Amino acid sequence: MDFSKLFNDFIRDSDIDEYMTLVRRNSKGRIWLIGGFVYKNIIEIIKGKKQNVHDLDFLAENPSDIIHIPERNWIMGMTSYGNPFFIYSGRSEKVSIDLNYLPSFHSIVSRNLPPTIENFLSGTPLTIQSIAYDIDRRKIIGETGISAIIKELIEINNIEESRYETERRKITLEKYIKQKAAELDFGWKLPD
Repeated sequence: MDFSKLFNDFIRDSDIDEYMTLVRRNSKGRIWLIGGFVYKNIIEIIKGKKQNVHDLDFLAENPSDIIHIPERNWIMGMTSYGNPFFIYSGRSEKVSIDLNYLPSFHSIVSRNLPPTIENFLSGTPLTIQSIAYDIDRRKIIGETGISAIIKELIEINNIEESRYETERRKITLEKYIKQKAAELDFGWKLPD
């Protein structure tokens, strides 16, 4: 199954170009779309499930020198990691955009690794999260995340980041993986 073609067909009729313009103005280098917007919409296409994902998480190689705040109907803030987020409330449904940067991404900093997309993918807490859409190449990447979708099974991808996420959320590892699996109607498996 060609996930890149499925996703490109899906975003062709969306407002994503407008969001990518915003992200390009606030970053340098390559940009990827990550998170639920990618995997949930791929699952929607395959299984016919309606996810209603309006949160877009972008990952950029580097921040721009100046933050460009979009005009009208956009609100800007900063995440707890010091990265910008933008909320658009001009349409019937609110759209939220988080802009993350590789050099400050927790899993890369905590493992003291070079800021690369490969190191991002190896550091996601869960297998389903190890997927991204390369904006310039218009391609879905991340074999681990693709495999999780095909198998309909969520497992731990990086145990240290999973523990960090569960501590941050104040839940157990089992509850964390069960919640994500239930959200997607997938199976789940903890490490032995």
